[in-house]
Amino acid sequence: MKNDISMKSVLAGVVLAAAAAASAGSVAVDTADKLERALAAAAKDPAAPREIVVKAGRYLLERPLEVAAVTGLVLRAERPGAVELCGGAKVTGWSRVEGTPFWAADVKDADCKPAFFRALAKNGEWVETAVLPGGTNRFEHSARFGAFLLPNLAGHWSRPPTDDENRVMPYDAKDIPDSMDLASADIHLLHMWSDSLCTVESIDRAAKVVKVKEKPDWPMGAQGKFEYEIFNVREGMAPGRWFLDRRVGRVYYQPLPGEEVEKLDFIRPVLRHVMVVNGGCDVRIDGIVFSGATPPYGAGAGFGGLSAPAALVVRKVDRLELRGVGIRNTAGVGLNIGGSRDVLVDGCSIGSCGACAAFISGERVVVRRTLVSDAGLVYRASCGVFASGSDIVLAGNEVKNVPYSGLIVFGDRNRVEDNFIHHVMQVLHDGAAVYGLFVDGAMRGNVVKDVVACGTGFGVHAYYADENSRDTVVEGNYAEGMPVPIHNHMSAGIAVRNNTLVNEGGDMVVSFERSVGCTFSGNRIFCGGKLDTVWLDGIADWRGNVVSNGRDAPFEWNPPREPQPRRGPVEVARAPKAPAVDGKFEDGEWEGDFFHIDRRGDGHQTGFSSALARFAWDGDSLYASFLAANFANGKMSFGSSWGKDDGIELDLGGGRKVRAFHDGSTEVLPESFAGAVKVVALGKGKSGHHNPNLVRVELSVPWKALGVSPQAGMKVPFAVRAYQSEFDQMKTYDSDAEPCELLLK
Repeated sequence: MKNDISMKSVLAGVVLAAAAAASAGSVAVDTADKLERALAAAAKDPAAPREIVVKAGRYLLERPLEVAAVTGLVLRAERPGAVELCGGAKVTGWSRVEGTPFWAADVKDADCKPAFFRALAKNGEWVETAVLPGGTNRFEHSARFGAFLLPNLAGHWSRPPTDDENRVMPYDAKDIPDSMDLASADIHLLHMWSDSLCTVESIDRAAKVVKVKEKPDWPMGAQGKFEYEIFNVREGMAPGRWFLDRRVGRVYYQPLPGEEVEKLDFIRPVLRHVMVVNGGCDVRIDGIVFSGATPPYGAGAGFGGLSAPAALVVRKVDRLELRGVGIRNTAGVGLNIGGSRDVLVDGCSIGSCGACAAFISGERVVVRRTLVSDAGLVYRASCGVFASGSDIVLAGNEVKNVPYSGLIVFGDRNRVEDNFIHHVMQVLHDGAAVYGLFVDGAMRGNVVKDVVACGTGFGVHAYYADENSRDTVVEGNYAEGMPVPIHNHMSAGIAVRNNTLVNEGGDMVVSFERSVGCTFSGNRIFCGGKLDTVWLDGIADWRGNVVSNGRDAPFEWNPPREPQPRRGPVEVARAPKAPAVDGKFEDGEWEGDFFHIDRRGDGHQTGFSSALARFAWDGDSLYASFLAANFANGKMSFGSSWGKDDGIELDLGGGRKVRAFHDGSTEVLPESFAGAVKVVALGKGKSGHHNPNLVRVELSVPWKALGVSPQAGMKVPFAVRAYQSEFDQMKTYDSDAEPCELLLK
């Protein structure tokens, strides 16, 4: 790490809030109206009291508390935890529904229209929604989407999905019988690392097909993910669950044994936010509980669950302090701190949230001694805490009961230290207890236990540095019970050292997939099964790793670095229609998947950025398309000098080569070959992708120029290469020992 910030610098700043408020007087409030007036005065009147003490009690708010451009404010509870600011409304008027085990109550908004909400609290605790099939069980639909999943820096899907591929879900008749009413239902689609919560537009009972209203985050069935749940249907009711008939605004509850419904305190969320602080400095909130916010109908929560509305929102406040704050029973995000500097979140409790518990962005932020639990109760792609920015420290927290990653951290010089993380990754895949894009960061001294994959997917991990992570330390951590505790993907300079990795009852893999220049040293490994590595060539420094298996004496693990096995011929589909050579990859032009250009000439693996290729043929020509990219902040060499500037090359033997560079220039050798070849490269911001360092290439080579007559079953010698200047890597499809082959199908 280049800059290991100290908590003291943050703590020294935030104490100014309390000092400033103490010098400006105090006022006690005991109603929501008085609180609203006191906040407004603190923001507008320099002579108004800066410390607002809220008397004990629950305050049901009719509108969000809002304060802007405030300086030197302390808002605190009379006693820690004794004040609840709630954006919800009581649900009353319950009556028994004859012939059923249910009780029901009418729920209408102020305009007398049916109320909409996806959360319900009972005596201060979250109530589970009616759901099918329930527990860890899932239904599976039969939709299929076969397009290739690209690395994030190169796009998303190898072709755009159609509207039907996005929104049409064929189902099994036994899962959705004709008697099931889906008018108020949520179809919850579970993808790999994201989810989609959709309502129903139509259902064809004869064809057994549901069409959802909202466009899902992934096409139906992409990457072999077919699982879904159905929320908010009567058939999913059980003791302790509830269901809302959204058409008429009537909520149903099935009581637990011994419960007297008339004596229960039910609250439904109403407001988008409970409190919003917009701008200012030296602000402290102490000992107050926030609850009862909800996203609007049709809203999603995005990756990590961070984009849903939050109960407590603080934007662009410098020197912010939250101590002993509680957030609970909110259908969206619990806490959202955005664009703030010198922030301390200390001793708080955030849980029972529909989306992520906390989304924090800013500079010099410390979150410590805080309990994060039961996030993602509505949106399953939610993490515990999502932190984005620079010089952020997450230390000494406990994170548990989360459907996706426990902590997600993006940015520079961020540290995750001494946290206890357990029972996360309970629904989705391709995440971790600690996941992120770390630059000059650290994952240090954490403990991860009880993280077990549910179903099949890309895996679950303890510590995961993903695409474009660089120069980060993973040290002194503990992980127990995971087959792949350490996973690095398309990262550089990750030092994994002095960790304790335990999986006594099974196999273990240490993964550095498509990574470069990494270290794996001084680690202690307890593995009762097979021990293996992924992308061993990504580890430049491997030493001092000791293994115990419970049978033999401990030994130092030194796996051999063998070249990768040779790849077989690349199968090339016949094109039903000749692709337009324009670099645009139009719909329906290309069949089949890309393949990776990811080896050195000696057959060992390379890593980091992506280079992909695919081919097609017809009676006239051989066609090829390429995607090559570095990250948007990666170091590039733009120009047209092969082996110096970033680019790709197709080598068809006999000196015949076609090259395309990231600046959009092209080159065909020899000159006598150039007249027959057509090649277009869209690079340096012209590819239509947000990444300026991506190039799209399409080309065609007439068979006549190659002197061959094509036919199915014919093999064509070839080589493809991609040069990445940042790490001086010349990547190939396979070793240079002998030519690769295209097999025409």
